[in-house]
Amino acid sequence: MALQGSQGPLSKKEELHYRASQGRAHLFMDMRIVNDEGNELPWDGKAAGELQVRGPHVLKSYFRVCLQAFLS
Repeated sequence: MALQGSQGPLSKKEELHYRASQGRAHLFMDMRIVNDEGNELPWDGKAAGELQVRGPHVLKSYFRVCLQAFLS
């Protein structure tokens, strides 16, 4: 199913840009992108790093999953 903008269907390039975007934080959620040293990066559409999310609907870990086993 193709995405539609306010003026009609999006082109393939516009749709890819939209699907690859970082999105927006949900209400009561804090989001930021950090580099390997933990420094916050700008939300400019170019910077890449680890996404950190904080809020009342975020879990510290998956239910009954060992973090070390998950990361290896």
